Amino acid sequence: HQDGDGFLWIGSYDGLIRFDGTRFTVYNKNNTPELTSFHARTLGGDRDGNLWIGTGFGLVKHYKGKFTNLAGDRYNFFIESMMVDDENQLIWIGTRNSGLFVYDIVKNTYKPIVTKFSKDLINSIVRDSNGGIWVGSEKNGLGYFKNETWQYYGREDGLLNTEITSLYLDPVEGFTVGTTSGMYLLQGSGFKS
Repeated sequence: HQDGDGFLWIGSYDGLIRFDGTRFTVYNKNNTPELTSFHARTLGGDRDGNLWIGTGFGLVKHYKGKFTNLAGDRYNFFIESMMVDDENQLIWIGTRNSGLFVYDIVKNTYKPIVTKFSKDLINSIVRDSNGGIWVGSEKNGLGYFKNETWQYYGREDGLLNTEITSLYLDPVEGFTVGTTSGMYLLQGSGFKS
């Protein structure tokens, strides 16, 4: 993630790394107490200049040089994926085996999302141009959330493998789903490999 000041932020298994164009600075639990994990798995920024960090022990916020741990004792799950929804002031959080959560930036609260992903590893979350949320999981495939309703996709929709590793929305090429055995492109109402 590149922030408004031009710094490049990189997540790694040894911590959060900031590159200023000349040198790298590593932040991890050895030198930054708010980062209670070495894992900085996923990053996202918002329009207010916050950097959101999904770590091995929950959500951390960085703003103007200050780190804030938002996990506490209750939400210190391993974050695999994250999507910052600036429009609705929400952060969608995909965890490793703890399911899906939404963090409300304004209220500073978490809400578990009850779906078939509740005990799953959530590998990817993206928001489409219609405001819908796509969720890719390791065990339960692909889901789409819009207007408070979930729709799930599997073999009957052309996804021969439902172990989803990544999701990508391209304005020209369309919606692509990466799985452990290949890629699929959404065409019409189904997926083609």
